[in-house]
Amino acid sequence: MQAVSAAARQGRPQVMVVDDDPRDTQALSEQLSGRYEVRTYADAPAALDALRDDPPDLLICEQRIAERSGSTFLQDVKRLGGGTKIIVLTAFVNLDTVLSTIQSVYIDYFLAKPFERGQLNHVVNTAWADRQRDRDREALLSANRHTIQELERLKGNLEASVVAHAEALIQLNAELERALLAIQDKNRELTKLNESLTVQATIDPLTGLHNRREFDRRLAEEWARFKRYSRPLSLIMLDIDHFKQVNDTYGHECGDRVLFTLAGLMRSSVRIQDTVCRFGGEEFIVLLPETPLPAAFQVAENLRHRVAEHAFFCQDIALRIQVSLGVAGATDSTPLASDELLKMTDQSMYRAKQDGRNRTVALDPNHPERVLLSSAPQLTA
Repeated sequence: MQAVSAAARQGRPQVMVVDDDPRDTQALSEQLSGRYEVRTYADAPAALDALRDDPPDLLICEQRIAERSGSTFLQDVKRLGGGTKIIVLTAFVNLDTVLSTIQSVYIDYFLAKPFERGQLNHVVNTAWADRQRDRDREALLSANRHTIQELERLKGNLEASVVAHAEALIQLNAELERALLAIQDKNRELTKLNESLTVQATIDPLTGLHNRREFDRRLAEEWARFKRYSRPLSLIMLDIDHFKQVNDTYGHECGDRVLFTLAGLMRSSVRIQDTVCRFGGEEFIVLLPETPLPAAFQVAENLRHRVAEHAFFCQDIALRIQVSLGVAGATDSTPLASDELLKMTDQSMYRAKQDGRNRTVALDPNHPERVLLSSAPQLTA
């Protein structure tokens, strides 16, 4: 082995040459010593012992050395780890023999003899560049592992602190979890009451119509459009007459069936751009953009007649129901806000109730005590 001082080795890539031909080792040392620290060995056992103590960055091995050691020397080098890149020198010229050699041992590069100085430098420099990339990857992995270990340590310290000082918090978390489970169990019932904790919900689960939350959002949009462009905007509010009798006589399941069927009738009675919502209980509301009050009143009348003529089936029982409707429309002068338009619609619907039910009423927005439009009740058999 050629002795190299510690000062000479500092910061230089290490190359181990294993070849029993002194001329070859001398030539390789002369070509590489300018950039690399070169150590030479004449046999595989001595080289393997040195590898265990101080693995080099690159190993240049003559093919005959590997063959005499039963092709296990290079495999042992790989098993030792350390990331050493292996370059095999050989005088073989048969391609099949070369491929067989590459596949049978753990080598990284292959250089046929005789080779030119430029070929050797190219292969060695390429192998050293690969070794540097491997080191960079190893350093990054090591840094990541260190970061993960540090995070795990911090997590452990935090968990220990919580365990030591937060017994009350743990108990509160357990109670909160039980409360959340209870909320989930009651979610369907709360949704029907339009008090769902799921703020994203926009559909009434019983009727499939939009719920009150979605109605408020769409009314705000249409009101902004009305104020900007002065386009017609109307509302229809509908309430089922004597709906409590349906529930009391036939049960709430039958009442739910009536609400579901009525929702379908309302959807089929308006345009696609109109919004039908379940307002609460047996009350429904329809938002009609681009619709003046007289046209909205006619839509409400058509709907009232359809409901009165429709048979609502509950199991084998055919029920007849009637509805009262209130209509209000926005003009340039009244109302001043969307909630006032909604209030006018509600007042008109209640006036229809007071005047005998089964009718449609629109109050004068400037004189709410005066009826502007009203229908005669439909006679039923």
